[in-house]
Amino acid sequence: MGSAFRMALMLTVLLCIPSYISQSQPVEETSQPIQGQLLDVRYLSYECLTSSTCEPTQPDHLVEYFSADWCEPCLQVSDQLNNLSENGSVMLQHHPSTFDDTFLSDSKLRFDIEYRLLFYPSIVVDGSFLLTGSRQALDLNATMANSSTNWSGLNSIEYINATLSWNISNDEVVRIWQLEPTPHTSLNRTHSNLARQLVPIPANASSVTINVSDLSEHTAFVVMLENEGVRHLSAGSLAPTGLVDVSPEDGIEKEQISSLRPSHLAMIVTAFLIAMMAPALILHRNEMLRDGQQDVVMRQAEE
Repeated sequence: MGSAFRMALMLTVLLCIPSYISQSQPVEETSQPIQGQLLDVRYLSYECLTSSTCEPTQPDHLVEYFSADWCEPCLQVSDQLNNLSENGSVMLQHHPSTFDDTFLSDSKLRFDIEYRLLFYPSIVVDGSFLLTGSRQALDLNATMANSSTNWSGLNSIEYINATLSWNISNDEVVRIWQLEPTPHTSLNRTHSNLARQLVPIPANASSVTINVSDLSEHTAFVVMLENEGVRHLSAGSLAPTGLVDVSPEDGIEKEQISSLRPSHLAMIVTAFLIAMMAPALILHRNEMLRDGQQDVVMRQAEE
């Protein structure tokens, strides 16, 4: 009787384990991240800042170029971008790689969090289109020619007496990127529009001071009006690359590994426990059979 009770108790524990594991797993969040959006762009060149009157210009397109000095494919893309035929566009180059001496943490946040990019080089057009692969720079002109922007929101922006001011609604964010010509860290070439800092803007502020005397020659500024959040980019390349993360040490293919479901984890744990307890269960069963046989022999002897 005692052996049967112990067997039933062990089986009950094994059957309860999957249910306990499933219930103890945190519930996956189903809410979608807030979608961000680029609403308006203004550009202030060094010539504008140093003139008697400076009116920020509104480009037809904004090209954000994510690259790294150790990235060999970036060299060809950079050369192609320097020969852009679209004169009404503004290019903002980012160095989000921590391996670069010119690394900018704000560029990395834009690369990782807002655009959720995976590899270099990558081009984002107007905050909406993603260009990757060997043809990305070649596809850029076609992408801009086939898309139109409807920038609005920074109509009141002005630069007067070393002060850049604007007027926006409360749910919008102004970001000001400072661009400077920057030498390549290992080659005899220069990045003409590399982001060197995201200008600090106090909370709820509607203006910042920009002193030309503190700037190096040919410094420029790109002012963005945005809704914060993750961007949902559309593919703009005719030959996009796969999910390959290029690093200065090696190229490693990144495979997206989905996490185990709680039910699958419970089944795996249960199977493992059963396998571990199998020898003990077999010994217990054999012991019960021997006890039963001895009882039969004893009853026969008594008869």
